[in-house]
Amino acid sequence: MPVSGGTGGDVFRIDGVTGAVSLLATLPNHTMALTGSCNYCLQDVSFTGLGNLSYSQRHNKVYVTNLDDGKIYGIDATTGATLCTFDHGLMKPGIPQPDNATLVYTQKNRMVFGIEWHPFADRVYYAVRNALDQDEVWSVGLDANGCIVNATPCLEWVSQPYTALCV
Repeated sequence: MPVSGGTGGDVFRIDGVTGAVSLLATLPNHTMALTGSCNYCLQDVSFTGLGNLSYSQRHNKVYVTNLDDGKIYGIDATTGATLCTFDHGLMKPGIPQPDNATLVYTQKNRMVFGIEWHPFADRVYYAVRNALDQDEVWSVGLDANGCIVNATPCLEWVSQPYTALCV
């Protein structure tokens, strides 16, 4: 449930001592009007939302996936400043696929999920779905400051095509 006044692009921090919740950063996010009756809604608009996040203690960064534009954001965990972004749709090998800003959600093949910073490899791993509806796991390298290096995407794994087993 969103904090009152929050948006789908908000990233919050919880104080480990007091438990106080505070806004860390606000990322780009579309809104859409809800239609019809919504008994459980706190407001009459909905937000696209973020995908997942991962924290790098070494770099003091929070890496966040955004379903609105398909980018990965590198956020300073202290100040909340966006220090870098990575756009898988533009950087993957092959034909670049830019975000269609007129859509509430980015295109399906640009949505990044399951993000995780790996401390030994010092890489960020994430998943996308390709044009054949297969899941892919990619990784990208980081510079000394923990920002994603655009020239480093590496396809790590691809799922096998899904075959329905119906009884």
